[in-house]
Amino acid sequence: FLPTRQVNLINWAGGVGKTTLAMAIGKRFVQRTGLPAALLELSLGGSALHARISPDLPEFFALATHKAEPAHWHGVNLYPMDGRSLSVLWAEDPDGVRTMLAEIRRQHTLLVVDAFPGHPLYPDLVQSQPGVINLIVTSPRDDALMQARRLMAESPEPSHLVLNMARSVADRAEADVSVVLPHKESWAQAADSRLADPLLALIYSGWKANRTG
Repeated sequence: FLPTRQVNLINWAGGVGKTTLAMAIGKRFVQRTGLPAALLELSLGGSALHARISPDLPEFFALATHKAEPAHWHGVNLYPMDGRSLSVLWAEDPDGVRTMLAEIRRQHTLLVVDAFPGHPLYPDLVQSQPGVINLIVTSPRDDALMQARRLMAESPEPSHLVLNMARSVADRAEADVSVVLPHKESWAQAADSRLADPLLALIYSGWKANRTG
C-alpha cells in the first residue's frame, strides 16, 4: 500500500528536463509497485510527449470529450496536451475539465504533472492540499536557477528544489537543493530509474533505489 500522491514538476524556463524527469518518475513507479500512475502535461503549445514518445498519442481534448482512451507507456497512462485545443475546451467547459482532472486523480495512485506556471490549469493543480508535492526543477543555467528560486518562494509546501543536468562540482554546491541529478544523455533518453529514485524518495518517505532495477 502506498498513499495517493500528486507531484508537480515546475519551472518557467524550458530545457531543464521536466518532461524527462516526469517520464522517469512514472515509469519507475509502475515498475517498482505495479500501482496505477498517470502523466499529465500542461502545455500552451505543442506536446512534448508527442515529440518524445509518439505523435499519435491521444491528447487531452480527445480524452476529456470521451473520443479516445489514454495511451499507455511502460504502464503509465498518458495525458498529453495541445495548448490550442485545450484553450477551446477550457473556454467552453472549465467545469468539465476540472471534473476530468478529479477523475484522473481518483483513478491513479501517483499523478505526475509536467507543469508550466503560465498554464490556465496550473492554479488548480498546485493549490495546497494533502498529497500534493512540488518539485521545482532547474538546470545550472543562470536564468533557470533564477526562475526556480522565485518559484520556490511562491509555491506551497512541501516544495523541493531539484538541480538537473549538473556537470561540475560547482553545480553540486548550489544552496538549498534537495536533489542533484547528473547530466547523462543516456539516462535522459531512457528515462532511467537512476533519475527517478532520488525524486521518488522525496515523494514517498522510505523509497529506496533497487540496484537490480
